[in-house]
Amino acid sequence: MDFSWDQIQRRPDGKTFLLWRHEKLFTLGIVQKASKVMDVGGWGQLASRLVDEGCYVTLVDIMGPDQYYPNRVRNGPWNFVQGDITKPNIVTLFSSTQDVVTCYETLEHVDDQFMAIQNIFSILKEGGSFVGTVPVPGFSHEADDPNVKFLTPLELSNMLGVAGFKNHRITTTSSVHEQGPQGCYFFTAQKPFLGLPAVEKKLSVDLDSVD
Repeated sequence: MDFSWDQIQRRPDGKTFLLWRHEKLFTLGIVQKASKVMDVGGWGQLASRLVDEGCYVTLVDIMGPDQYYPNRVRNGPWNFVQGDITKPNIVTLFSSTQDVVTCYETLEHVDDQFMAIQNIFSILKEGGSFVGTVPVPGFSHEADDPNVKFLTPLELSNMLGVAGFKNHRITTTSSVHEQGPQGCYFFTAQKPFLGLPAVEKKLSVDLDSVD
């Protein structure tokens, strides 16, 4: 599916996309006080906000705390785990323990995207939510990076459905980067409760609003 920049919603409230996507977790009721939240590939900004809201936070990244933002990551009031979200040891450590998993601007850097999504499904409790963003091809500062694996809404929807998620919704919005405007797909998905249908095949793409 092709998009033009005019179709991708600009933030009308003047907020940065970083702040907006963090607040969305709370305005949508996805995160509650005392929720157990895993942030995959985060740099500490969201983890700090979640801790302030009373959540128990685990930050997972393939890079160690000395490789980027060392003070923010190492000294933060959360559990930092250096690990690969595509590997089985992450599931072994956190199987069915998290209320929410967030993954902002990270899946496009993962070699085995489906395995990452499948592992996140296993990490979540029944009824838990998976929330994240991926860039829109052609509207990303990483558009020319051969190592970035862009996902279309259909590809993302299929991966979520096959992994077992239901009620997944994919919308479009915009972000601001120092190298120019960025288009992003914002998605939410839920791990079903035992006994409910595991696969939701309907693809929802809303080009007008994500509020």
